[in-house]
Amino acid sequence: MKNYYSLAFLFIFFNMNSQIDSLKMNVDGFPKIENQLSGVSKSEIHDRVKSWINRTFREPANVLKAEEKGSYIRIAATSSFTFKYMGNTTYDYDYNVEIDINDESWSYRIFDVSMYRQRIPEYFYDSKGRMRTGKMYLKIRESFLNDVNRIYFSLNEFINK
Repeated sequence: MKNYYSLAFLFIFFNMNSQIDSLKMNVDGFPKIENQLSGVSKSEIHDRVKSWINRTFREPANVLKAEEKGSYIRIAATSSFTFKYMGNTTYDYDYNVEIDINDESWSYRIFDVSMYRQRIPEYFYDSKGRMRTGKMYLKIRESFLNDVNRIYFSLNEFINK
């Protein structure tokens, strides 16, 4: 009987401490994230992504840039984030997302991210590929990454319902 309790405890512990991948930026931008979804068809994943777009964006028709049923969806949108450094400042940024859909899996790739008409990696990295380390850059980067991940986590949660 003790073994059952131990196994149940370990199962709960490992499930509570597992989390989905977050988007991490490097000098080239963001890598693609692969997601598994057991027992769900391409068509159903596609419908869930479309529902998420319709619920998330004010003008879904303007956001949707390309679509092939059961294969991929591409969106282009603008978002904003606020950070606090000597007062509150809000930045808008433009981004594109491509969602590739397969049976029981989907992938998420954010690309062509720009702020003030400058590609995001160029904003946070110098010409030698080193991350800018000034306090303001670090605060902006943290707020930006939180917002990018908020969008991804929102989609991931919606698809996994």
